[in-house]
Amino acid sequence: MTSPPAPRKDRTRRVALTVACIAALALGADGRADVPEEGPWPDMEGYIAALATSDSQTKRDLADSAYRYLEPLFEAHPDRDEEDVTRVVDSLRRLLRTEKDDWIMKVVLDTYVFADGDVLEPLFLDALMSPSPNLSWYGIQRFSYVEYAEALPGLRKAWRREERPWVQVDLMAALAKQGSKDEMEDFIELAQGTDSDLSVAAIEALVEIEDRRAVSPLARIVRHGPDAARLAALGALVTWPLDR
Repeated sequence: MTSPPAPRKDRTRRVALTVACIAALALGADGRADVPEEGPWPDMEGYIAALATSDSQTKRDLADSAYRYLEPLFEAHPDRDEEDVTRVVDSLRRLLRTEKDDWIMKVVLDTYVFADGDVLEPLFLDALMSPSPNLSWYGIQRFSYVEYAEALPGLRKAWRREERPWVQVDLMAALAKQGSKDEMEDFIELAQGTDSDLSVAAIEALVEIEDRRAVSPLARIVRHGPDAARLAALGALVTWPLDR
């Protein structure tokens, strides 16, 4: 018989104890336990170690606490250097590549997909390149929000194979955010298509790219397109730079 889920307070206490125990397991060469370092940074390192080594249910509970434990990466850390930051991010990247339960890294990525700061871009790049459709979508969403040149090859590859319309919407935004014009003809075709969501997303991508090849198709959409696309195309043309 399946046990009912633990109350939230109990899960939070269990997560904190798991992180504290794993963070304290620093043994010297002679087998004696070192005095564990205290503070948010060692707690973060203990948290990531717990994500990598705990049982499945504990990992799921831990994933819900990502915001609490990973915040030091986004704060001032004068007692740490770039190597420390890289080491932590690399630990998360290894976890993404090896964890079989997509849900665990999905929760972690969801916590930071639209966060300011570029410290986790390598992690989201790995997500973009992941064979998991669930994780790759988080990479696509992240790069629809920030410019990151290293993401462009992966985004182009994803565009050639992606068939989920809701992901194609984010993919167009991501490609446009990186300034790619290789997909212009695809965007123009979708802008004039019958799928309202894809049409509006394609128009928004064309606005981001600002290539004059889009002006005539946008004008046709204003005259003959469905309502949502007409409004989007009209807004695009009204704000189109005069020198483009």
